[in-house]
Amino acid sequence: MYLDSELILEKLAITPTSVRLLVLRLFLDYNSAFSLSRVEEHLFYADKSTIFRTLQLFESKGLLHSIVTSNGVRNYALCTDECLDDNHAHFHGHLKCDHCNQLFCVPIISLPLFKETDGFKIGSFQIIANGVCKECNQFA
Repeated sequence: MYLDSELILEKLAITPTSVRLLVLRLFLDYNSAFSLSRVEEHLFYADKSTIFRTLQLFESKGLLHSIVTSNGVRNYALCTDECLDDNHAHFHGHLKCDHCNQLFCVPIISLPLFKETDGFKIGSFQIIANGVCKECNQFA
């Protein structure tokens, strides 16, 4: 898996530095979105500004997408294969756990969500459903 991390970065013309590899591995190892502060918690030995620049770079290259939750915190999650290159589309929703604050990407069952848009081309949208995740439900 770690060799795959280097190949992923190289495919996107991103130099595989140690921090970039660690950030990517974090996203690959967990099926969840991360805020900057959560990434910092996991990579406490790395510089905050380096982590932030890495997240921005990954987003600009189509490796990550971001969503801002109702509390104003930006979260990042891995993009799917269809988001790579010039097609950086995010037609999916998000589930946010009210207990552990984890954010999960979930597919949308049917599109379009709107009856008509009168010629308005939708590039992206945000749907966030709040509740309690599977792990937190076990302790509720």
